[in-house]
Amino acid sequence: MIHCPPDVELECGDSSDSSNTGTATASGGTCSGGVAFNHTDAAAAANCTGHAGIDRTWTATDDCGNTVSCTQHITFVDHTAPTIQATGTPADGVLGCSPTAAEIEAALGTATADDSCGTVTPSPTDDNVASNGCSRSQTRTWNVSDACGNPATAVSRTATWTVGQGPSITGVSASPATLWPPNHTMRDICVDYTVADNCGGTVTTTLSVTSNEPTNNTGDGDTSPDWVVVDPHHLKLRAERAGTGSGRVYTITVTATGACGSASSESVSVVVEHNITSPVSGNAFKVNSTVNFAGTFGDVPGAATPRSGRSTTCRPAAP
Repeated sequence: MIHCPPDVELECGDSSDSSNTGTATASGGTCSGGVAFNHTDAAAAANCTGHAGIDRTWTATDDCGNTVSCTQHITFVDHTAPTIQATGTPADGVLGCSPTAAEIEAALGTATADDSCGTVTPSPTDDNVASNGCSRSQTRTWNVSDACGNPATAVSRTATWTVGQGPSITGVSASPATLWPPNHTMRDICVDYTVADNCGGTVTTTLSVTSNEPTNNTGDGDTSPDWVVVDPHHLKLRAERAGTGSGRVYTITVTATGACGSASSESVSVVVEHNITSPVSGNAFKVNSTVNFAGTFGDVPGAATPRSGRSTTCRPAAP
């Protein structure tokens, strides 16, 4: 009598060699000699693993030529879930300031999966971008199940970054706000303001100047430069304006740049007044009549106060 080894379930990748699945034995019989064993394999229907089963027929032959056979069934099973590996650039997903869409995509990354019984491809799902002040984050999660329904442990990557918002600039003022007399000298100007980064980072500030009159204009003395920026709160302006004009306006612009490179700006004006605005030169008046003058008069106390009427507390100039 032949005794087949028991039916066997193998995980994908296990050896189907008889040294792993067992061999047949025999007992009884009337022939006194030994018994020889051999086997042949036939493919059985494949299952979810994608591997065909094995019907292994064992045959025992004694020295008298008697044979007897039995069949062992070997089946492949899959009880092992796939594993997912995700990668991205940079590896930690931290991008810094205002990344491009392509940089965010690279940080979220891609994934592959390994499965013992076949090829599986993980599918990504992206969460909505989460906002917290100036911080942004987005998470991508991959899932996959193999053909036998074993689900992999989900794997996620999170990209984090900061968006740039221009810093706030408040309380911009210049002192003095009016230059008189227009004697072509350079005057010290203090520009006061307060800045704050909406994202909590370091803010850098700069001053720039424009003028409604050219540097060298008709009747202004042809002196240059007309302004020199000393530091983010101090500059020098020339007390000079065209003799034929209506007054010179210097526009001082404060530009604040936040940690992410976003900038905002505010401006304030310093005026070199044209001293007499009325009456217009050339008008005729009766002798001994009263004529009302309008304008800025340097010899009248308080006449050259700032137009805004605001007091300015300035920081000391840089040494």
